[in-house]
Amino acid sequence: MNRHSEPIGAVLLFFGTWWALTYYPLFEDFAFLWTLALWSAGWVAIRMFSSTVHRLGFWGWVLLLEVAAWYVLAGWLAPLDGITKILLLWGVATPLLMIGNVWRRAYDRFPPVQGLMHGALIVFAAVALVAVHVLAWRLGPDFMMQMALAAAVSAAAAMLLYYGWRLGAPPPGGHYDARLGTMESFRRRGISHER
Repeated sequence: MNRHSEPIGAVLLFFGTWWALTYYPLFEDFAFLWTLALWSAGWVAIRMFSSTVHRLGFWGWVLLLEVAAWYVLAGWLAPLDGITKILLLWGVATPLLMIGNVWRRAYDRFPPVQGLMHGALIVFAAVALVAVHVLAWRLGPDFMMQMALAAAVSAAAAMLLYYGWRLGAPPPGGHYDARLGTMESFRRRGISHER
């Protein structure tokens, strides 16, 4: 692509997203704001993915390929029109990946709140279990079919949170270690780590 035409592609995609959102009754009144939200989510997702590759190296690429394969599978199997599939993957699936990523980073960064996070996860799972049944009951008369659909959607959401958790993993131990020796070898040579 020519260097002078790179911004044109992004601008066309922005206006295409805005145009697509104006045709959905739920988004038509605030389509511009929803477009900005989707673009912000895309920008944060690109940063998240590049951070994963930076921290995990080859295994970060493997995780991103797994996520891409699941996105392609969802886009292929979902019985919806193309624009709706793209909006669901971009506007629902990607933020769920981000939530899982932030959850993992907060879990690793702040050990004192890990117990609270475990409790919140149990409460979230219990609420989701009840919500699936209520949603299936409210969606229509064919309870078992609606139950299967609601269970599939909740399983997909759990899988996205799990992949977000894996994308937020810290680098393998010793990844940034300069390997200058052990603490004991420094002490034997008379060097102290204390100031």
